[in-house]
Amino acid sequence: MSVVEVGTYNVRAGYIGDATCTRCLPALRVAVAPEEVDLFSILYAASRSLEGSALPSSSSSSSSFAHNEACGMDGASRSKDSNTPSNALLPLWSLRQVESHPAAHVDSLRRLKRDILENDEQDPLCLVLPEVWHERTDVMEALFQLILETSGLTTALYAMRPSVGWTFAAGAASSIVMDVGHSHTTVTAVLDGYALRHSVDTIPVGGDAVTAQYSELLSRHRPVVEAAVPVLSSVAREIYWRDWVADVKHCLARVLPLQGGLGGVALAEGKGSAASAAKEASVRVAMNLQAPDGTRVHLDERKAALPFEVFFSTHSDKQRSVVTMMTMCKQRMDPEWQLHTVPHLLAGAGGRVPGFRDRLMEELKAQDSTYFRYEREGVLNVAQTADGAWMGASMAASSSSFEPLWVTRGEWAEEGASVLYRKLFY
Repeated sequence: MSVVEVGTYNVRAGYIGDATCTRCLPALRVAVAPEEVDLFSILYAASRSLEGSALPSSSSSSSSFAHNEACGMDGASRSKDSNTPSNALLPLWSLRQVESHPAAHVDSLRRLKRDILENDEQDPLCLVLPEVWHERTDVMEALFQLILETSGLTTALYAMRPSVGWTFAAGAASSIVMDVGHSHTTVTAVLDGYALRHSVDTIPVGGDAVTAQYSELLSRHRPVVEAAVPVLSSVAREIYWRDWVADVKHCLARVLPLQGGLGGVALAEGKGSAASAAKEASVRVAMNLQAPDGTRVHLDERKAALPFEVFFSTHSDKQRSVVTMMTMCKQRMDPEWQLHTVPHLLAGAGGRVPGFRDRLMEELKAQDSTYFRYEREGVLNVAQTADGAWMGASMAASSSSFEPLWVTRGEWAEEGASVLYRKLFY
């Protein structure tokens, strides 16, 4: 039995009941299998498959994601198209990509389950899917149809919400979860293991938006970085560059306090000055980075923190900040629940950036006075691992009480999409 988390920067796969995932792979598919599963090997294999191939045709698949040639297609049956440049390196698991290339995604799941995890078709598959997908019943119905009607993949399927997984991994049953992900930031209230659908709120801002800004800040290093990998194609070099920028971002990333973030004002001396000095020293050590040619990669504190302001700023009435999302989510809760201290969880890689939690709490207090009490009681916690959503799904799926929730192939054949309204939609 396997658990696979998709829709993020990486695909995480492992066995139900395990505390950590077995594999964490880039969300990419190549026509030629790489020798290893690290990013460079994948990009190199894709570049090799592009050598001597013709330019891609302008026609692209416009399938509606339903069933569309997914059943039974494996690597051999796609050999006719697998060497075209458009398929040599295919990003996976965005909603647009799933709708455009359903067969490639089914094949990716099959390879993960059969070849890497060595599970049989009879072994159930638990998918951890982005929160925004769960809010689209048409997407969930089509995805269940695609997977359950594909031979050789699985005979039982369930889809877990990341917010529920994060809550379980934190050792709780109820929580308000803010998931700062790769392409979206989502806030969801979880009560007794169930996500409250009216509480779900999402903005299309995530780590990828920050990486894009870092790419501009570090653009002078791009020629050197790309020159270090001449064997890669232009498309592969673009992905390699973005990955290099993301690595630098992880080293330099920090969020300034409200004064420093908005006005560039230095932190006040006095209480906590020693801790601030220690943080400054650790940041200075982290900033000692080098490009492939040996030149120093450096951004001052202000520049390194500026890209993260996208989470806290509002450029229009329609765009909400993460602070507004969390306060609105809490205010939507039952008044009786609000009288109690509602646990808050800051999840996702973005939420673990130094200073993010402190800045969030600072602005929450400015919008809602109850967060002064929350701060004293230490309610806003940060998830310590990047695979918490996967871990929580693994824990839940291993429970005997989870057994009735599996959607089997037989139930799908007999009831169709209506079975999802009985087991998944609530």
